[in-house]
Amino acid sequence: MTHRFPLTALLAAAIFILLTAGCQNDTTVDPGGDAEISAAVESAARAGYQTIAHLGTQQQFFAMVSGTSLEVEEIPESIQTLADVNREIDTMRKLRTMAVSAKGGNTIQSDSLLWFQEWTNPIAGTAGRRAAIWDPVTGEGRLYQVIHQFPALVRLQYDSTEFRIYFGPSLTDTSDDRLRGIDKLSRFADDFFIDEVIDRVDVTDYDAGNDVSGATGTNRVIYRAAGPLVERLRSFEFNPDGSGTIGERLDYDDNTWRESSVTFFDDYRGEFSERWRTGTTVSGSFDLLQDNNRAALTRLVTFANHPWLSTAEHLATYELDPVDSSSSGVLTQRLTFRNGNLDTARVAVDRFREQDVWKERFRITTSKDGQSDILVSYFDGFHEYEGTHVDRDGRYARFNGVEYDDGSGELWLSVWASESAWQNGDDPLLTLHLIYNGDGGGSGEITEAGTTYRVTFDAGGRITVADPGGATAEVAGY
Repeated sequence: MTHRFPLTALLAAAIFILLTAGCQNDTTVDPGGDAEISAAVESAARAGYQTIAHLGTQQQFFAMVSGTSLEVEEIPESIQTLADVNREIDTMRKLRTMAVSAKGGNTIQSDSLLWFQEWTNPIAGTAGRRAAIWDPVTGEGRLYQVIHQFPALVRLQYDSTEFRIYFGPSLTDTSDDRLRGIDKLSRFADDFFIDEVIDRVDVTDYDAGNDVSGATGTNRVIYRAAGPLVERLRSFEFNPDGSGTIGERLDYDDNTWRESSVTFFDDYRGEFSERWRTGTTVSGSFDLLQDNNRAALTRLVTFANHPWLSTAEHLATYELDPVDSSSSGVLTQRLTFRNGNLDTARVAVDRFREQDVWKERFRITTSKDGQSDILVSYFDGFHEYEGTHVDRDGRYARFNGVEYDDGSGELWLSVWASESAWQNGDDPLLTLHLIYNGDGGGSGEITEAGTTYRVTFDAGGRITVADPGGATAEVAGY
């Protein structure tokens, strides 16, 4: 697994500090709705949302300053990076060898079918067809492979790949071969969460050996109706000088959409932008760690029609030790509320390796008092986090959670009257459990004095708390 620097929980921690100290600030508004909830319930709901929201934010931060771009979700059969293009090139070369071996000469007419094969592999449980087309006059040709039968355990039902390729005037000479592009279509089983994946790649640059050094492409994923996500479209441009762009749009079943893009320049700098489902916009810039083991990032979030927040400004700086890859960073956050009030937070973070596990420790302070400490441990495909918070009134919270590479996860949190109450084994004042998905929304429960409240929230910080009778209260997420 490629480790993702101290950023994964950086803002998560920064926002969690507002857990109880922040919920009493005059920067927020009184809860709306009919339900009567305690300050502790309000605090817990806000803390849970803020922790989740900013875990995801930091994933993006490090992807930018480390040059790994937006997080690439593992989608079966997708072509999203140059590494994926090279994986497909291996298949192309095998098909080319098979075609030339079967029809080794060059004595065919213009744009003719060079080779065609129907095949079945009873051991593997697969079947399909392959073909090669070549025009010796122009040197252009195509290779394609269709697989229409798969083993029962494989979720694929149909997979076709066509390579547009320049063979040159001779099939036996591979030195001048150049891949022009790839078109790929994959269809999945009815009970799989993805319906189709459609890829197109156009090669733009080659190195001295005619290997691909630059390309543009699109990756379209169509989902089944089981979840809120309808379609994802990712576009990319990779250039030989290291510059490029990655963009992504997610469409949902309620006719909302989310869009993001990152642009890398050839001088270790970059820019990024986002539009959330609520209409909130994000813009920022960064420089990479690559050139001098130092990086910085700025980000401005402008909230659209948010009932409490106007903007959120972030400034992050990082230093990497190239000897052992340990690092340190500092992030400051400035929240501007619609009533003109401000709130700030500072987060210091250290990244280190302990018993072959990368870990990050965060120390958070806000302008409204209170201290938080968080420890994040990274594993293949997920990371775990745990931490504590003490507010200005002495209330003590402990929390832990797990988050997966797709941004989904779970969070557990408990609050005591004081740290000594926890040490004495007293029951917590309340407990919270949240389950969330990759777009920042989710739901869960808060239990206080035997009463369980239902909590729902979206990525924009709109939190609804419902009591057992169905009455609700609205809580400001920030």
